[in-house]
Amino acid sequence: MKSLQRDSQLWDKLKNKIVNIDLAEIDFKNAGSWPRPGRFLTLITIFTLTLILGYQLYIKPLEHQYQQTKALEKQLIQAYEIKALQGANLIAYRQQMSEIQQLIKTLSSQLPDDNAIPELIEQIGELAQNNRVEIQSLKLQPIKDNKIYLAQPIDLEISGSFHNLSLFVASITGLQRIVTLHDFSLKPDTKLLNLRIQAMTYHNKKTVQTGNNGSDFGDKNHSADKKD
Repeated sequence: MKSLQRDSQLWDKLKNKIVNIDLAEIDFKNAGSWPRPGRFLTLITIFTLTLILGYQLYIKPLEHQYQQTKALEKQLIQAYEIKALQGANLIAYRQQMSEIQQLIKTLSSQLPDDNAIPELIEQIGELAQNNRVEIQSLKLQPIKDNKIYLAQPIDLEISGSFHNLSLFVASITGLQRIVTLHDFSLKPDTKLLNLRIQAMTYHNKKTVQTGNNGSDFGDKNHSADKKD
């Protein structure tokens, strides 16, 4: 108990001495002759300032660099996992690529060249006869350049019964070459129906259709019996 009281008294005396220090009277050139409390306080102050400056100038930049390195490590791990997955599926990817290339080759073979347009028109006429409809007009429109391929629109006007027109349209889409149908309108025409529709066939980019743009093949040479 007496020891605690003695330490408390010493500490109070030290505080009083520190409070009563006049900084203007301090002689920094003779720091060695300072009282022990003054030297002790100065050492603590210098040590504290050293810690603060050391953290701000050295430790804090290293901490920031560590956080950046840790984030980069996470990104690299994710990239590695993706590449590892791709490597594991490389054989499947190659197989899919081979199948896609074969499909493109098959579809390309279905694209007509310049000499196939007259043949296609002849096939349309035969289908009209087989399905008992009459072609009132058949006109080639200007070729459309779609960068990868060329598209040849063909405007058709056909008359016939609803049943026969349906069969004719179905037979057009069943041709070996790729032919798509667009923008149709159906109107009554006396006892029959009049169908206006645009057929679209496609060319390889390396071939160019000439001599047919805007040509009108409209006549009744492809007429057929209009009875069901």
